Amino acid sequence: LQLLKKIIQPFTTKIPHKTIAYYSYHFRSTQYYYQHNRADFANIESYCMFLGYPRSSHTLIGAMLDAHPNMVVAHELNVLDMVKKKNSRDWIIASILAQSDWFVNKINAQWTGYSYLIPNQWQGKYKQLKVVGDKKGGVSSRLLTQKPQLIEQLQSVLQMNIKIIHVVRNPFDIITTMASWNKEKRIENITIEMLQEQTEQFFMRVEAVQQAKNNPKYPVFDLYNEQLTAQPAQTLSQLCAFLGVDPPEDYLKDCASIVFDKILPIKYEGTVQQTETTIKQVCSFLGIEFTPEMLNPQQKIQVQLDLNDISEREKKKIGDLQKPINTNRLEAWKTRLNTTELQLIETLCADTGKLLGYQPTQNLTNNSRLKLYLSHPLRLLRMAISFRLLNKYYFYLPFEWRIWLIKKIGLKR
Repeated sequence: LQLLKKIIQPFTTKIPHKTIAYYSYHFRSTQYYYQHNRADFANIESYCMFLGYPRSSHTLIGAMLDAHPNMVVAHELNVLDMVKKKNSRDWIIASILAQSDWFVNKINAQWTGYSYLIPNQWQGKYKQLKVVGDKKGGVSSRLLTQKPQLIEQLQSVLQMNIKIIHVVRNPFDIITTMASWNKEKRIENITIEMLQEQTEQFFMRVEAVQQAKNNPKYPVFDLYNEQLTAQPAQTLSQLCAFLGVDPPEDYLKDCASIVFDKILPIKYEGTVQQTETTIKQVCSFLGIEFTPEMLNPQQKIQVQLDLNDISEREKKKIGDLQKPINTNRLEAWKTRLNTTELQLIETLCADTGKLLGYQPTQNLTNNSRLKLYLSHPLRLLRMAISFRLLNKYYFYLPFEWRIWLIKKIGLKR
């Protein structure tokens, strides 16, 4: 019966890396990389493997490493199982490349409702191959618990340095999320028995990690999930140093851009021009499922208001919500603002704009700034006081002072 289930599964399952389409694509891709890229395999210095626990940000970290120009890290390949099945070194490496290719180019780096697509970087490809790896932390821990000698066999087959990443997260979070998911499906009602079972599974994996740490032959990098969230660029830089590759500044910046804790910056331009990508990013951040209906909210908005009781401005807002997304107002400032107005704005706001990803449009020299100040002294002085002082130090003032400023000076906005 189990054998029959395995035969039928690729034709019936909705799990992306278990379907017949996946197996077909992966096998053809592996053959291609095996035939055309084997010359690059000789330059590989290290193999990076994950040990630890499910639901511990392994997918995020694997995607970030895979985005490096000198690394390819497969998503859910299970290299240890390939070693058990006596696959050759070059076939395993070709499979890693094929799995990375599939994750990015076939499912757009989407996994369990989250997007792991890193802009402008090297996911699914490489520049010079120095490190390969596999993101299969929970399963790898279980396999090593059952057969500890597998790591020695892995090193013997690959003939390269083995480096281990151990992601640390609050055990309560790990055990709860392990109990909440079954084969990529969320479970609503968690029982005590389910928690007890997953607690045992968690500590079984802890033992596997400890066994690996006891072997000085294989260095282990402890990566704390909270540290990655709080300082993504710094943490990733340390991880790259452990793996023996240099992290370019743009790489660190782009990887850090997809790591959020409590705040998700959303740009108006992105929402209008790349609506689906932006909405999926919001859904991923909120932990909710994306549905195609979200792209056309105007089809479901029904207004039941007495339009005589609201202002013209509110009427316009309601009317806009009942229409498709309007792209006509994108970059309207280019036609509505003249050069002098743009220069006035960027004299004060250019640095802040850069922090938010907007590059200045005016080439302002110190002389041109001085001329602006001399031409509009009172206007720019008032703006400078408001922008430089009040916005920066306002919330350091005692609450009573702030209330007084709001009431007496009119700082309500």
